[in-house]
Amino acid sequence: LELALTLLRIGEADEAERVAAETLGWSEETRKYVYFGNWNRDVSQFADPKIIEALSRFTLALTWQLAYGQTDMVGESTTTSPLPQDTK
Repeated sequence: LELALTLLRIGEADEAERVAAETLGWSEETRKYVYFGNWNRDVSQFADPKIIEALSRFTLALTWQLAYGQTDMVGESTTTSPLPQDTK
């Protein structure tokens, strides 16, 4: 495990995982499961906030439309909004 820790310190995470797995006696299948779990975690840390943000915006827009009326095809509200309108 000393070799694995040294590899981690110099930025060789993949090689450190391999060495640690061999030291612990893990099978190739177990190593693949661990690798997939780590990959899945990394992807989730990137993708989940983006998905949550998109859903939040959609929910806010839907709530606004349900509360203050639908918007027609050219973007003009069919009901009055409580917010002041731009008067150009």
